Amino acid sequence: MASRARLLGLLVGWLIVIGLLVGAFVFYGGTRLSQPHRLTGFPHMPLYGAITWWFFLAIPMIGLTYGVLNEWRKK
Repeated sequence: MASRARLLGLLVGWLIVIGLLVGAFVFYGGTRLSQPHRLTGFPHMPLYGAITWWFFLAIPMIGLTYGVLNEWRKK
């Protein structure tokens, strides 16, 4: 049962990570959000900056997936 809960957690986690990637492309791919504001300069994060933050947040999911699959392979 714990194995099933762990796999379900991984699935939900990967859905969130994929949703964040899609959101980065939608909100930062050449839209006004990726351009600097004329008064404050905020947010001015081009697409490559958003993808960098996405990868920083996706690294734990990659590690968790590797660990779970490694444990599953050893059984």
